[in-house]
Amino acid sequence: MIFTFRVHLAALHFNENSNRDQATTKAGDPRYAISYPKFKKGLPTVRIIKVPITYDYVNDLMTDVWQRRQKYESCKKAIADWILKNTKSKDIGNLVDKFDDLEDVSKEDIVLAHVSRFNIPIK
Repeated sequence: MIFTFRVHLAALHFNENSNRDQATTKAGDPRYAISYPKFKKGLPTVRIIKVPITYDYVNDLMTDVWQRRQKYESCKKAIADWILKNTKSKDIGNLVDKFDDLEDVSKEDIVLAHVSRFNIPIK
């Protein structure tokens, strides 16, 4: 569960900073950096300098977390409520009910039908 939250947080950060503009000088000229990569044998390469990354989404996220914490007493209840609100009612159901119409097959029939690489006849 924690890993899922970390992935969502990384997605928020990426979406916030993916389309940053090019930084400019005080005079309004675009800023560039020069690098000398080894794969070009030291020949200079120009790359643009972007504006610094922002963390504006953190305040909105913390406000939302605080409001949910006041409303729900646990994370499990908050997630359960979110699932109920965002899942179509027809999708919620017992998994067993979906397979009630299948015919019963005996274990022996399943074992006999099993094909293994060890019991294939050699031609």
